[in-house]
Amino acid sequence: MNRIWPLLLLALLPSCIPKSISIRAEPIETPLPLVFELVPGQTAVERFDPPGAGALVELTLAAQVINPNAFGVTLKRIAYEIALEGKAVGRGELAPDVFIGSGAQAPLRFTIAASLENERELIRAVAGAFTDTPLPFEISGIVVFDSRSHEFRTQNTTLLSGETMAREVITPPQVRLIEAESSVFRLRPDTPVIRAVLSATNPGSIGYFLYGQDVGVNLGGLDLAVQDVAPVPVPAGQESRFELLFYPAAQNLGEEELQVFEAALGGIPTLLELRGDLLIDVLSVDTYQIENGWNVSGFVFTEN
Repeated sequence: MNRIWPLLLLALLPSCIPKSISIRAEPIETPLPLVFELVPGQTAVERFDPPGAGALVELTLAAQVINPNAFGVTLKRIAYEIALEGKAVGRGELAPDVFIGSGAQAPLRFTIAASLENERELIRAVAGAFTDTPLPFEISGIVVFDSRSHEFRTQNTTLLSGETMAREVITPPQVRLIEAESSVFRLRPDTPVIRAVLSATNPGSIGYFLYGQDVGVNLGGLDLAVQDVAPVPVPAGQESRFELLFYPAAQNLGEEELQVFEAALGGIPTLLELRGDLLIDVLSVDTYQIENGWNVSGFVFTEN
């Protein structure tokens, strides 16, 4: 009898062990990468300042991002880098946190503001966008998006590439005489000087150099001196203040000219006018002559 019990226990033991549980793993479907398409009409160089005034370039690159997957995703983050003419100029990051259904799309806008100081070739390339030469660009980056249960992160890859132009044409400057700071004086008894302090405002989005050729100064209706105006940087959407000093040759002044000068020197407001060729230079890429030229006037005098 004692020998039978061990045999019975061995026979019953398998029935006491629980059967193994079968677990079926659901495979994670590899998603297709999101597709980025350029929106040309909303892509442009918004602003560019000349060297000496920052050489700042601002771009807006608009795109549509398309979800080619059979399931919806939420676009969480894009870390991107923008290159112009093949050279990186800046980085940025977007956090749209936007849901994109299967086959649907959503708008995106990449922006960058960067200085191109000392980047001569890039400066010429960007300036060309204002003179009918397309500017090549490329956006590369890492995209993070997720479905209901999984987050996906792409490798660094090209998202967009193409060409863009400047949004606006060149806008002529608004030049005025700052009367309160302009004056006439004598540097020496035989050296009369006319000091014209000017303000040049660039209402557009394209920075340039402002200069002049054969700019003449007229005081009280009489022409007294002629000279060229050295280039003045005028940033986009900003004002530049500068002064011009005219030195009429005393030996060439007649009695009438001297009387006009002495009247202004004595505190009598006297009309001062500047006339000549006004030119603007877009970063040595192209030069434009303004139709009306230098056309500045105001009253000057010296307080006793």
